[in-house]
Amino acid sequence: GGGRLPMPRLVDTWDNGGIFDLSIQQGETRIVPAAATRSFGYSGSILGPVVRVRSGQTVKAYITNNLPVESSVHWHGLFVPSIVDGPFNPIPAGQSWSPELTIDQPAATTWFHPHPHGDTARQTYMGLAGLLYVEDGSAAEFNLPRDYGVDDLPIVLQDRIFGPDGQLIYDRSPMAMMHGSRGDVILVNGAIRPTARPPAGLVRLRLLDGANARNFKLAFADERIFHVIANDAGWLAEPIPLKEIEISPGERYEIVVDLSDGRAVDLLTWPDHNGRFGDSLTERAKEFAARMRERREVVLRLEPGAAGDRPKRDLP
Repeated sequence: GGGRLPMPRLVDTWDNGGIFDLSIQQGETRIVPAAATRSFGYSGSILGPVVRVRSGQTVKAYITNNLPVESSVHWHGLFVPSIVDGPFNPIPAGQSWSPELTIDQPAATTWFHPHPHGDTARQTYMGLAGLLYVEDGSAAEFNLPRDYGVDDLPIVLQDRIFGPDGQLIYDRSPMAMMHGSRGDVILVNGAIRPTARPPAGLVRLRLLDGANARNFKLAFADERIFHVIANDAGWLAEPIPLKEIEISPGERYEIVVDLSDGRAVDLLTWPDHNGRFGDSLTERAKEFAARMRERREVVLRLEPGAAGDRPKRDLP
């Protein structure tokens, strides 16, 4: 851990004539020291690009399944009919699918992931997930941070299990099948404890819980206040000041944190015990579990740099 926060490639459909391509593929990604990890990705070895669309726009997606098994692409959070959505449009191995998507909703952070019958969880666990930003001009009107990869950062949170050989282990035990597969290693954009270096000032984090089953309770190590400005459906009525937030699988939140003081700060999480068989534990084990809940873990480090002559952003 400790390397630079990976930044997915930005695909702006406004610049591409309303077209974007996705290749569902296998690859290898260097995540742990042991070896390169075999993984799945959209047009890359793991995760996918950030696709940016505009409200009122019609976009055409050209998707090719280069996996040896059937897959699909579900537009999670987009207001589109099922005829152009993944669950009803499986893509056989080696085949393609080209849906046309009419974007008819306010600004929001959405995402896409596989949805083949009986294999959704495993394919997502192997790395298939990408963000899709719907924009409508309101972020500029509010003067929010909106410089992609600089002060507007995608943050994909996941947990995984790695074997001694560096390969992903997908837990198929009865308990995991009941409650969802969980891991002991937290990834952010496919990396362990990475560091982001935004300019000092207001920074916008677009959080996605891309884990199969884990909830992430998040807070900054110095207990600084941040503001929640959006959720799954888009902007909140007003920014909500918080010191911690909990996000569940598939959920998105946008938060703005003030790094004007220039001090480095860690984003932390706690162990998640939801969905476990805690009710059957002895009282002593329950006490131990309670103590474990307070053991915090670093998810991401923010090290702000000089603001320079960048325009000042606002919190509406």
